[in-house]
Amino acid sequence: IAAILPYFLFMCGFSAVGTDYIYTKLDEFVKNYDLDVPEAIELELMKKHIKSLVDLKRTYLPKYDMSGTAKRFDNYRLAKPARIIISEGLYSLNHKIADVFDFKIYVDIERELQEERFFVRANDRNLGDSAKEVLRKADVGATRYVRPSKNRADIILSGAADREDYKAFIREILNIVEDVYTKG
Repeated sequence: IAAILPYFLFMCGFSAVGTDYIYTKLDEFVKNYDLDVPEAIELELMKKHIKSLVDLKRTYLPKYDMSGTAKRFDNYRLAKPARIIISEGLYSLNHKIADVFDFKIYVDIERELQEERFFVRANDRNLGDSAKEVLRKADVGATRYVRPSKNRADIILSGAADREDYKAFIREILNIVEDVYTKG
């Protein structure tokens, strides 16, 4: 029996559009570390790990110290191959990595709603007076690196959509992918 290779779904969008609701939240280190440039993320390492999962190999992922140092602890968490793997990140549609994903989603949102969400999150993280500067830097990075990658997406979702509608849509996509794999 031939092995069924994983199908990768990746979500992209600039800060506070809603992609992190599906995956994970950033931590306190946004106060000290500039994540708004692709060089802040180890895209080559991420691509290597994704290719390992596509080849049905177990892969140990690093953990990052999110306190401001961005120190990496290698071989921290085991990722096992699966039929469908979902991931998200600011630079998922970056030219260095976008080609490894089978289906790419970009989440877009109106500026006012993005700012509203950002400041709620900034308040939850106790960013205080630094919140406006963090948003300004995020916007500069998004304008330069994230928004232009929108054209690599297979579909663009509204970050203003109701969360339950989001979940229903993602479930529908996953059902379609599952049908393709089980019938194809």
